[in-house]
This record gives sequence, C-alpha cells and structure tokens, in this order.
Amino acid sequence: MGHWALVKLAVSVLPRGGLREGVLRHVETCPACQTRLIGREDARRFLVQADQIGGLDGLWPAIRKAMDAGPASRPVVQGGAAYRTSSPPSRPKRRFLRWAAATGGLGGAVLAVLTILALVVPRSVDFAGAAESQSDPLRIVSASVGGRPAETYIIEIPEDRMILVWVEPRSEKGGQS
Repeated sequence: MGHWALVKLAVSVLPRGGLREGVLRHVETCPACQTRLIGREDARRFLVQADQIGGLDGLWPAIRKAMDAGPASRPVVQGGAAYRTSSPPSRPKRRFLRWAAATGGLGGAVLAVLTILALVVPRSVDFAGAAESQSDPLRIVSASVGGRPAETYIIEIPEDRMILVWVEPRSEKGGQS
C-alpha cells in the first residue's frame, strides 16, 4: 500500500476526532499529498454561484446538464479536502459486483468447511463396526517374574479405552490354582 492509499484509508476509516484531524493536517502539509488534491481553479469549475443559476425552475436542469457534461474524474469532498477519484461504477455493475462477491464468499465458506471436514474425519473409519466391541481383546496365556510364575491382574477401563495389566511375583505361602 502506498502513502496516498494509507492516507485515504485513514480518512475513510477513522471517526471524527483528533486522530482524523491529524491525518487531514498531514494532507495539508505533505507535498506528496498536495499533488493528489485538486487546485482552487479546478474546484471553482464545480462550484455554482447563486446568480449563475437564475431561478429555481432552471436549478435541476442545470445540475443535470453539469453532471452529464462533467469530466470522467470528479472531485469528492471528504473532511474538508477535495480528492480526485474516478467516477463511481454504474448501478448494474455494482449489483453484479455485489452478487459476485456474495457468491464468491459463500463458495469460499463451503470450500473451507469441506476441506476441514476432509482433514478431520478419517476415511477408513467404520462407524457401524466401531459400535461393536470385541469379546476378548486381551489374552494372556502366562506371566512370570524373574523366571518364576506370577500373579496377573487385568483391569479394564472402557471410558478411557485402557486396559491395565499388573504382574507381581506369586507368594510362596499362597496355594497353587
């Protein structure tokens, strides 16, 4: 973004107050910004004096004639300073641009949602098969600690999808089973 684009953005975005007035004071003193402002003679061409109009009957036809014969670049007054801008787009073009922007925004939102869903939901998941639990997922045939038979305790925690296996040496006093 260039210097002038930042100044125009600041003037159009900032609300009335000290910050916006500071930007307008910058425009009045900056040589680069001064080249973008229209001069007094250019501004006088667009101003109409009361004696030039005649009566109220000729007011609107004179305004229409001045608008139709106006140049392609019209001055726009914002915050006490006139800026040169290109003529605004015609109504049908604006409607088309709004429609195209809305369609593009909706299409982009749909594309973003589909992309996120494709990344989040794995393709190999069988939701029907996931509901069935296996009858015996863990099978321990024998356990030993230090080469001697051991006691084995199996604790299943289904909420955490966890199975804890505790193995400890068999006591000498305990009976054989």
